[in-house]
Amino acid sequence: MEKLYLNTVVSLSGRIDGQNERKKLKLDEKDLNDNQYEVIISNITRTINPSYFLGLFSYSIKKLGLQKFKRKYNFIMENKKDLSEGLKEDIEEGIEWALDDSEILC
Repeated sequence: MEKLYLNTVVSLSGRIDGQNERKKLKLDEKDLNDNQYEVIISNITRTINPSYFLGLFSYSIKKLGLQKFKRKYNFIMENKKDLSEGLKEDIEEGIEWALDDSEILC
């Protein structure tokens, strides 16, 4: 399983930052292959803002569908410990927003 490292910051926020990270990680290409990925979240990260998550993953979720997205991208902490409840909630909220049909979220 390949590893994808997110920025090492306390709070991941901003749609444009998420889009820039998407380009850096070449997610458009990764969405097309059959590989699975570990999305590594820094130990210092405490929050993932929905706008950042949407910039990073909304196209992947819409393209792949929820189940395939969840099989392809596994979110873990850098130290291999379980995600905090707050980060789990942030990711689930980002997924919910991405699944919303409103074009304003794309």
